[in-house]
Amino acid sequence: MDSLLRGGHEIGLHGWIHEVFSDLPRLTARQYINDGLQVMALRGVQPAGFRAPGGKIGPHGRQILAEAGFSYDSSVDTAMPQEVPSEIDAYSGDGLQRLPGGLIGIPWQWFMIDAVHYELARNGLRNPDDLVRFWTKVVRNVARANGFLTIICHAHVTGIDAERVSALETILKLALDLGFDILPAEQAIRRTEHLT
Repeated sequence: MDSLLRGGHEIGLHGWIHEVFSDLPRLTARQYINDGLQVMALRGVQPAGFRAPGGKIGPHGRQILAEAGFSYDSSVDTAMPQEVPSEIDAYSGDGLQRLPGGLIGIPWQWFMIDAVHYELARNGLRNPDDLVRFWTKVVRNVARANGFLTIICHAHVTGIDAERVSALETILKLALDLGFDILPAEQAIRRTEHLT
């Protein structure tokens, strides 16, 4: 973990056993958050942020996070759709938002997750070249609107072969060329002091 932190990466909490977090009873959810925090503290890490396993936060997750001292949550309230939208021209990004309890919400879209395309959605783009074309369109739309975009990639999904890694590198290079700042989430939320 030390080398990750020294390299400028951020380490957040992503559940305890990759549970379906949104389905947990309140006490179990609190216990899993506390257990995760305790283990990370043993390694000298105090995460500022959380993303629920399975993406969906559930009815009491954000209150638990606020009580535990988190700065942000990057979960959603919607379940993963079965299909990726075929048309994304109207999407121009999301905005960070202040949530009840003082947390900052870092939004994302299901169609910007590698596993949704490569493994989960019925009509996902299994070919990395197709995914590059789709994500390029999204990145350009968001850049034109000067918007905010979260891309979620997993080592066990994108990192499994050179074509998938190259696809991600292509998208990140495009984002930089278009003027995006690529930041750890904690740095992004520092720009949100104006949110009410």
